[in-house]
Parts: sequence; structure tokens; C-alpha cells
Amino acid sequence: MFTDKKLIYRNLNCSDKRELIEQLCDKLEIAGVVASSSEFFQAIWQREENFSTGIGRNVAIPHGKSATVKETKLILALLPQGIEYDSLDGQPVKIVFMFAVPTGRNQEYMTLLAKVTKFVRDESNRHKLLDAKNDQELLDQIREVINE
Repeated sequence: MFTDKKLIYRNLNCSDKRELIEQLCDKLEIAGVVASSSEFFQAIWQREENFSTGIGRNVAIPHGKSATVKETKLILALLPQGIEYDSLDGQPVKIVFMFAVPTGRNQEYMTLLAKVTKFVRDESNRHKLLDAKNDQELLDQIREVINE
């Protein structure tokens, strides 16, 4: 499985993109997904410095491939207040899907990315995520999207 309840964060509190990514990397290390949160952060941050993963529509999809990642996982964070993220449309980010991918797992990652990207294009889907009443409802929605 690519996600579970321990990788879902509703109402995450952070002030900017860097703090958000640091928190999510720490959570991945605590969950045992990555061996080193700082090493994984570097992989993610290097990608962000080249091109923002804020795709617009209040969504960001930061991602990184690294040898520190033990298995492909998806972490979801909701930020109802929104944060500045240097998004393509200039809007704040409220929904974050972060992918942690081991080196060499490109096909798996591309398949998941395509499914998530297609899902978030639909405004009603984004509202469903933000309006979810609990973690289980979010988990069920994500698993449906990625066919788990």
C-alpha cells in the first residue's frame, strides 16, 4: 500500500513551503519510510529550487527519489488556511501530496503521479478532500484514486 492513516495530516500548521517540506520529511522518517529526513529533504528541496511543484488550483505535489527512501509512499497534508508556495497560478497551497520514491522506481512513481494529477484537476475532488470529516474518509478517497 502506498499510503495509510499515519501518512495523513489534516490541519497541518506551518508558515511556508520550506517548513512544510521539512515537517513532512520528518513525518516520513518517524513512519519508517525514509532512513534520513534531512537527506530526503535535500532531494525534495533541490527539485523545488529548480521548479516549484505548486501545480495550481491550491495543490502542490512535491516529490523526490532517493536511496534513503525504503518504499514508495504518498503522504497527504491539508492546510485549510493555505500557505505561499510559489505556485504556477500564484495561489496559496491547501492540498499537498508528497511522494517518497526509492531510486529506480520511476514507473511506479509516474503511474501514481498521473492518477493524483488527474484527480486534483476536478474542483469537486479537491473540495471532497478539504471537507473530509476524518482521516479514514481521506484515506478511503486517496486509496480510490490510486486504486489500492
